[in-house]
Parts: sequence; structure tokens; C-alpha cells
Amino acid sequence: MNNIKKNISMKFSIGFLAVLMLSFGSCKRSDDPVGGNGEAKLNVQIDGVSFEEDNIDFDKKSSTNGSVASGIVKDTSLVYDDFVVDVKMTQDNDRSNRTVSNHTVYRGSDANMAAAVTKTTELTKGTKYRLVAFNADGSFNQAKDYTYGNEGATSGMSLDAGKKYTFVAYSINSANDPLPDLVYTNSVTTFANAKLVDVSKDLMVFVLKDKQLTYGDNKLGVILKHRFSMITTRLTMDSKMTGSIKTLANTTIGKVDASATFNFNGETITYKNNQSTFAAINFPTLGTGLRDVTSYPTLLINPAATNKTLNFGTITIDDETKTNFSIANIRVNPGCKYNLNLNFRTCTQEVKLADDALNWRYPETGDRKGCYDPKTGEIWKNGTLLTKTLSAPASNYGFTFDITELDNAVNMEVNGVKILTDPKEGQIQFQTYDNTANGEGIITRNIKFADGTEYGTGNIGNIWTLKGSAATPLIRIIISKTGEVTMLGSKTSNGPLVQLVLKGSLKFNNVPWKTSGVNTIKVTQKVSNTTFVVGRGYGQAKIACK
Repeated sequence: MNNIKKNISMKFSIGFLAVLMLSFGSCKRSDDPVGGNGEAKLNVQIDGVSFEEDNIDFDKKSSTNGSVASGIVKDTSLVYDDFVVDVKMTQDNDRSNRTVSNHTVYRGSDANMAAAVTKTTELTKGTKYRLVAFNADGSFNQAKDYTYGNEGATSGMSLDAGKKYTFVAYSINSANDPLPDLVYTNSVTTFANAKLVDVSKDLMVFVLKDKQLTYGDNKLGVILKHRFSMITTRLTMDSKMTGSIKTLANTTIGKVDASATFNFNGETITYKNNQSTFAAINFPTLGTGLRDVTSYPTLLINPAATNKTLNFGTITIDDETKTNFSIANIRVNPGCKYNLNLNFRTCTQEVKLADDALNWRYPETGDRKGCYDPKTGEIWKNGTLLTKTLSAPASNYGFTFDITELDNAVNMEVNGVKILTDPKEGQIQFQTYDNTANGEGIITRNIKFADGTEYGTGNIGNIWTLKGSAATPLIRIIISKTGEVTMLGSKTSNGPLVQLVLKGSLKFNNVPWKTSGVNTIKVTQKVSNTTFVVGRGYGQAKIACK
């Protein structure tokens, strides 16, 4: 009897356990996303921002009569009476954002100023954006505002697992400006009727339809796509051109629209098409003058076009001021980013000197207290001034001194006026070092590159370790026809020349240059052991461009 009860009790326990396990399994499956029940938490993640690619044939030539055909001429030079503008496009030069994907496509250059880049970059920290969810039937569900880099401050969306949604994210690429509100056609709050009206800022949009969510946490990766065009304008001066860019006023591109409406259904843009606006192109402060200046990106709200015009209200370059100077036939496509590069150069021919007085090399003396001339035995002690004088014929575009080797300072005097007056160093000094042992104390570098880098620092070698050639000089000193002094230098041997500027409050003196008669030029170096300057000087005569 006890055994029977024991068996019955065991059967009951096993049966009860089986029922309990089935019940537990059934409860767990009720929250399974396949069943479509339970809460789906949605968190947004911005994976970057991107531009469209402008799919045009960059190698196709224009018609021979100069008008632009269906294709685009690769590079061009616009010839004017006294100067030439080389127009071309390069890869995106925007370094303000970090590239976060390798899907970068660069295109070549063209005469119609058209180039584009597909590039995914990181959104700027602090930028505001909005995420909107629509139900499967298109009706509005909810919206939340976020700040990039601080998404944790906003709770995720609470939605239903197993259901499908359409998600919209948008931004005007600003941390301060308020986000525009969605407007609905006939006040019907559905995805099909949603739009952003009269947007005049940098609109970026993301749309994802029929996204099914699962139970628990869901992450929505978003890439915001720019919907309007962007152009960055860079002006450079050829290394043979004198002077600098001193004025850029009222620089615009147009005509374009002031705003446009974005329709989410179909992702279309409705432009005003009144072409009433000239978009202002803004440049950094020029200071006393720059030879290489890049504008801030300029927003263009315009349908596809090839007839936009860049206009300089006033531009002062190479000591000449021009008004209403323009570059025509600029191409823009919506959502594309362009880099317009204009290189200015003038047309000249050399006026050669009669002698080679700008070229010497003197090794240090055995006691290391100066240098000497191996040919004559003449000795110059450290701290003394070594001077060479020459006569330069008159030229209507100034004088150029190309240095291929230098150790490690130099100065120049033109018709009695030094190009630099530095009470401490007395010359243009490219090196900082302690020369106390030779009675000179601390020698201090007084010149740097326009970007703030210097010789002998970082990855740039000391000046005496670098070399140039006749075609690629190490240092170029340019005296303009009005006596303005400009210096260019290369950061590597035989590298490209970039602008050099004096440090602190030092400024180059304006020197008197004669366009008729003879100019007297003195090149000086303060002796500091091995002393050399290797190069050549030549006048420049301006000729008509062809």
C-alpha cells in the first residue's frame, strides 16, 4: 500500500514538474520577438554624414567654340590681359571632420568647376537632430530631439516589438539654431504628408522605411545625408607672382534660391526657383596679406545647374585691385560638395644679372671662430657681417632671389633699405641655438611658415640640411614692382614653396625698387662658423599673357 502511494506521489510530482516547465516555457515565449509582443527600446546612433557623388564624365571635352557641351573640360586656364587664372578641382580639402568610413570617391578636375566627393564624416559634437517614428500605416507615432555626443541625456523610444516603423532623422547641422518642425499637408499627420518648409540652413536627412523591431534593445544606425550643395573656394598665387592677396570683399556665388522645401515621401526637394539670392563666400582674415587662402564652406540651395557665377566684388592681389571680377559656368548638383581652386599667375620673362654675386660658400676656420675663403684665405670672425653687392637692371615686375642652400641666416638691402630690420638678430634667422661660446648668446629664429610651423621643428629639417635646385629653390625672396617683400620656403628638399612670415611684431620693410635705371642690391650674412648662401638673382619683366 505504501509503495502504491509512493508511486502515485512520484507520478504526481513528475507530472506537476512537467506542467510547470511547460507553463514557464510558454510564459517566456510570450515575450519572444517572433511572437510580436513586448516592448522594443530604440536607441539612435549617428554613424556619420555624407554627400552625394556627382556622376559626370570629367574627361569629356567641351566644344571647340568654348561653350560647354554635355561633357566637361578637364582643367582650364582663363587668360586675361595681365594675368592667368588656372581653374581646377581637387579632392575634398575639408579637414575639420574625421573620416569614419572608407567609401570615399574622388573625381578629377574640369573647366566647368565641377567635382564632387562621396565622403562619410563624423557629425560635429553638439549638433542637434530629431528622430521621428511613423507607424506601419504611416501615422505619426512619436518624435525625440537629441544632441550628438550626448544622446544618453535623452531616453530611447519605447515602441512595440514585432511591428514595422518608418524612421526619419533630420538636422540643420547646428548646435544653436532651433530644429525646424515637420509640417503636414492638409494637417494630416502621416509620413506621406510630412515635409520641412522653407529650409535655409544645411539640411541633412535620413529615411528608413519598414524597419521591424525586436523585443528588448534595438539600435538604429543613422547616416545623415546633405540635401543641398556645398562649395569651398581656395585662392592661391603662383610662386613667381609677387605680393599677396590683401582684399577680398563682397565675394558671392549665384544666383541661387534662399530656401527650399523637403518632402519626405519620395525624398524630393521643391525649390522656390526665384533665383533671388547671392550666397556670400566668407574668407578668414587676411591680415597683412596671404598667398593661399581658403574660404569657409558655402551653402548653395539650387537645383542642378551649370551656370552659377563666382563674383569678386573687390579683390586686391599683386598690388592691383580689381572690381566685379568673376568666374562663370560653375556646376552645382543638390547634395554634392565641391572644391573650387583658383591659382593666379602672371606672365613674365627674366631679366638676368651680369654677374653671379649671390653665390658663395665659406667653411669654418680650424679654431671654429669664424669662416674663410678657400680661394683667397680671407677670414671673417663670428659675428662679423659678410656683404656682397651687385647691380640689377631695371625691370617692371621687380626682383627675385632664389636660394638653393643656406646656412643659416640672410638679409638683403635694396637701394639702401634693408628688407628686414631686427634690432636683436639683424637678419632673417632660420635657426634657434645657443652660440654663447662664440660671444653671440642665444640666437633666435624670427621667421616661420604661414601655418605656424618652423624649420628645425617637428618633421621639418634645419635649413642647412635641406637643398633645392634651380627649378625648385629652397627659399625665394620676391621684391615686387612696388617694393613689397614676400618670402616663400620649402619644408623639404626640392619641395613646393609656401609662404613664410616673420614672427612677433616684425614686418618686412617696403623697399624702393626702380623700374628704370639700375638697382643696387646687397646680400648680407652674419658669420657663424660655416657660412654659405647658394642661389641666383634675376629681375622680372611683365609681358602680355597669351
